[in-house]
Amino acid sequence: MIENKWFCEPNPFREKYCFFYLRTTLDGDQQLINGWKTGIGNIDSIIHRNQFSNVDENQIINSLLPEVKVWRKKNVIVITDTEEKIPILRTRIAALGIDEINLSATRMISLESLFNKYFSCSGDANLQSWCILLNINMQESDEPDMIRIILQKLIRLIPDEEIP
Repeated sequence: MIENKWFCEPNPFREKYCFFYLRTTLDGDQQLINGWKTGIGNIDSIIHRNQFSNVDENQIINSLLPEVKVWRKKNVIVITDTEEKIPILRTRIAALGIDEINLSATRMISLESLFNKYFSCSGDANLQSWCILLNINMQESDEPDMIRIILQKLIRLIPDEEIP
């Protein structure tokens, strides 16, 4: 029998996920980024939070560079709310010619894709409607926390290989 099994115990401070919220606005037919929020942690809690908003989209995206480095270094899975946020981020990075951000090794999953694939949902695809659907009271929570709590409800109902 192993007497010292510290390495087998779950670590409540292990950073496995980045709960990422990208705030966008529609300008004509183009989605522009006007801010972001992150919460890095695990299914039970967020350990590190960060956010940035500004008028200059180039500055907003460049402010993500340290966050992306953390994602890659810690090999976290980025969980976002809707499917459209990931392509918007990639498109704006490419359009602005920002070469410092590398998302190639970052695994990104959206709650919307999980709802579409594994659940019968109708209506709007947004955090508030999912909280109502799942009976989650989120009056004092920010977007990364909402993403985490929604994932907490869904993760036990989907195949393990979908979100390790």
